[in-house]
Amino acid sequence: MQDKDDVWSDIVAKHHLQEKKLEDLVTWWEITTMGTSVPTNLLSDMSKSRNMGFHEYISTEKSYFNLFDYLWHKKYIPKPKYGN
Repeated sequence: MQDKDDVWSDIVAKHHLQEKKLEDLVTWWEITTMGTSVPTNLLSDMSKSRNMGFHEYISTEKSYFNLFDYLWHKKYIPKPKYGN
């Protein structure tokens, strides 16, 4: 992503975003990429967490929408095309 600084600067100017370097936001990209690149044969069990009293949860889909809504409201990324 290091070669995308000029492209990012244009996006920032076009959408009146916060003046953040792309390298400062890459961590968000790495987190979201990591979350979507989990192998499909992953076996996950929340029983131990539930047995220890952790009953509240948020769906993965809602978590992603919350993340991108947060980034948009903070003016780190352009407004998403899917909603408000």
